[in-house]
Amino acid sequence: MYPILFIVIPLLAGFLASGLRGIKIFRMGWLPTTILLLTGILSGIMLPLVIDNPINQIIVIAPPLGINLFAGTLPISIILITSIFGVVILSSPKMRHYFSDGSSSTVLVLLHIAGINGLLLSGDLFNIFVFLEIVSLSAYAITTLHNDSKAFEATLKYILAGSFASIFLLVGISVVYYHTGTLNLAQLSIVSPSIPFTAKAIITVTLLGAFLLEAEMFPLNTWVPDVYEGSGAAVSGMFSTITLNATLYILFRVITVFGIDETLTTFLLVIGLISMIAGELGALRQSNLVRMFAYSSMAQGGLLLVGYLSKANGGMVLYLFNHAAVKAGLFLILSLAMNKGSIEDLRGLGRKNPIIGFSFVVLTLSLLGLPPFAGFVGKFLILKSLMAGYGVIPVLLVLLSALIEAWYLLKLISVLFNKDVSTRDISIFKTIPLLIPVIFVIVSGVIPQTIYKISTKAENDLYNKSFYQSIVLTQGGSSNE
Repeated sequence: MYPILFIVIPLLAGFLASGLRGIKIFRMGWLPTTILLLTGILSGIMLPLVIDNPINQIIVIAPPLGINLFAGTLPISIILITSIFGVVILSSPKMRHYFSDGSSSTVLVLLHIAGINGLLLSGDLFNIFVFLEIVSLSAYAITTLHNDSKAFEATLKYILAGSFASIFLLVGISVVYYHTGTLNLAQLSIVSPSIPFTAKAIITVTLLGAFLLEAEMFPLNTWVPDVYEGSGAAVSGMFSTITLNATLYILFRVITVFGIDETLTTFLLVIGLISMIAGELGALRQSNLVRMFAYSSMAQGGLLLVGYLSKANGGMVLYLFNHAAVKAGLFLILSLAMNKGSIEDLRGLGRKNPIIGFSFVVLTLSLLGLPPFAGFVGKFLILKSLMAGYGVIPVLLVLLSALIEAWYLLKLISVLFNKDVSTRDISIFKTIPLLIPVIFVIVSGVIPQTIYKISTKAENDLYNKSFYQSIVLTQGGSSNE
């Protein structure tokens, strides 16, 4: 199988939709949903193949001079997960409204999907930059779909943040190429120790700055709540479910490639912990639901960075999967329930609509990391590795963040099941997609063996530089040219 299909298919669909958007079917949202289903099926077929034998597709000439797409366990797993839960988000009536208005929303979403897949598969810094620009530019335009003053203000803030990231990334890439003569990630993992100290410092500041900003890490994430609020619940769900997980993967991949010493590891650990605590404290103070879960996503990103640094034996990847499932479901609920955007929009809705009530409880408990859900398994493994590697203080900070998180999430559950039953009438058919993330977090928590095997292999491959080098530079895996 050819990894490039994950990029080409949504791109071709986008061009098709652009040329034929006068035809009603291309304004109904079926095309992005169909493309996500197709990429989900393709990644589901490919995943068992790449677990033991990753695919490295060569474009024109072999690395390190040429371009390669690396389809390993982790990138293919993320494509599979984001495709499945992306379908959940696209089922939102609000997204259907965006697609049906005859605008370019279908094309923008398809470009975003193509950019995300390219980002996950790229084997060199230049193409990571190119696909990150595709992701960013499409995201800027998608943010305006909400079509009000907050959306346009959010877009301006998003563009400003993205521009800083692009500048930093270009500077870092230029310095890397000047001192190494290559941008291939596998080759860089070999030659990076020979980079002079001053150049390495510049590379660290610029590349880390760019990717920490894109991954919504403190203190470079002040723009995130405004962007989520301005975008609306449905679009924010897409950003949290699909975009954030891809940028986190790139952050982790680049850190692995260049390697980090003990000082930088400690610095990143502190960044992750502060992102986590600051995110939860920010969420606690919110009355707007979308802003609340924007801060929550920032906190979860911090926890995933902590999990990556602690080498959580599959826990980080499993929790990343859990985050995608939970946020897809929660943002869909917000999209269905929100009127003014306040917590009061949820009042009594759990009694009125049992599927929403049940789904919200299951997903929030999994987000908290409570048994018997997927979040418990992932968070337990992270805490176990964190204790072994860094001692009790980081563990206590993670538990503190969980307590803060529990405070506002349990408050939401209380409002949801308030005796004042909601008068909001939501069709049961609109809530059926919620069962997809709910079933995932339950099954992955109760019977975690299969998902744990995949997440452990994916995480171990991420840390294993020699394995990555052997696949890309010596064609140790399957090769498609």
